[in-house]
Amino acid sequence: HFKFYNAHLINLEKPWRYFWSNMVNFVTTVVFSIVILKLFPLTLEGPLWGRLLSCACIFAWSFVDITYTYGIALSREFLKPTLQFCFPFLVTAFFQWILSYSDRYIIKPLLFNKELAIFDLAVRFTLLVNFVIDGLNSAITPRIFVLMKQTDDEKGAKEINKYNSAFNLVTLLVIPLNILALPLVLPYFIGDEKYLVAFLYFGIICAGFAGRAATNVFMLPILHHRKTVWQL
Repeated sequence: HFKFYNAHLINLEKPWRYFWSNMVNFVTTVVFSIVILKLFPLTLEGPLWGRLLSCACIFAWSFVDITYTYGIALSREFLKPTLQFCFPFLVTAFFQWILSYSDRYIIKPLLFNKELAIFDLAVRFTLLVNFVIDGLNSAITPRIFVLMKQTDDEKGAKEINKYNSAFNLVTLLVIPLNILALPLVLPYFIGDEKYLVAFLYFGIICAGFAGRAATNVFMLPILHHRKTVWQL
C-alpha cells in the first residue's frame, strides 16, 4: 500500500508529502530497531521487529491519507480493466526481483565464493547510478504524462523530447563520473584488496544502465496509452 501511495504522490507532483512520508518510514525503522536492540541486545529482534513496526506505521499513514482524501469505494466496472493493466506489472516486477535479488543464488553453483562476492560487490557499486536514474525518472514522468494529455501536436512532442533528452544527458554523465570516482574513494573503505578486482567489471555493469534512458522513451507512451501487455 505504501508503494502505491508513493507512486500516487509522484504522479500528483507532491514532493514534500512524498518526502515526509518516507521520512516517517526512515525514522520509525531506526527508532524501533534501536529501542528493541537496547531491550534485546545481541539478537535479531531489533532489526526484525523494527522493520515490521515501521511497516505498520507507514501503512497506517498512507491508508489514513488516501481514505481521508478519496474515501473508500468499490466499482466493479473498474476491476477488470485494472487487473488487465496491472497484471503485466506483476509479471515484470517478478522478473526484476529475480534479476535484482536472486541472480546470485542462481549462479552460485557455477562460481567460487570469491568470484561470487566480487560480482556482488560490482553490482552494489551501481547503486548510486540506479538511485539517480530512478529519482530523475520519478521526477519527469508526471510532467511528461501531463504533456501527453494536454496536447498531441508538434510543440508538445518537442517539450517531451526535452525531458527525454535531459534524462539521457544526466544518465550518460552520471555513469562515467561514477566509474571514475568510485575507484578513487572506495579503496579506503574496502579492507581486503582482493575484492578491488570488482572495479574491472564495474564499467561493464554500468554500461547496461545507458539502455535505461532509451527504454524510458518507449515505456512512457505504453503506460500513458495503457498498453502494458506489450511489456511482456
